[in-house]
Amino acid sequence: MEHPHRPEITSKYTIHYLIGSGTYSDIYKATRISDNLPAALKDVHHLQSAFREIESLQTLNHSPNVVVLLEYFSSDDEDVVLVLEYLILIWRRIIARIVAPAEKEAGTVATATKQEARNTAMEQLTTAS
Repeated sequence: MEHPHRPEITSKYTIHYLIGSGTYSDIYKATRISDNLPAALKDVHHLQSAFREIESLQTLNHSPNVVVLLEYFSSDDEDVVLVLEYLILIWRRIIARIVAPAEKEAGTVATATKQEARNTAMEQLTTAS
């Protein structure tokens, strides 16, 4: 899969590598040039799916558990590309909020592996909802 080489995208984002690929889309790790913000570029191959997703994300814009649509690129003869927040930043914030206070309270140095931290974060999220 080749990342989108469209000038309107590459003038604003540096595309690093493919994160994942599916039937209807490919997702790339990218960085916004203006402020170095990490982002995920979702190259959607099915036009109707792309616009349904855009509409849904815009409707749920301020919902706490929904990825943020930063912008999108559309043209008549190209795939639609959605620019989404890069979720690894969210995971780091969740882990920091849950694991660090517990370690501070126990007076211990960080010993949890990334997987243990993720498991703890997921347990906290499921019990909180």
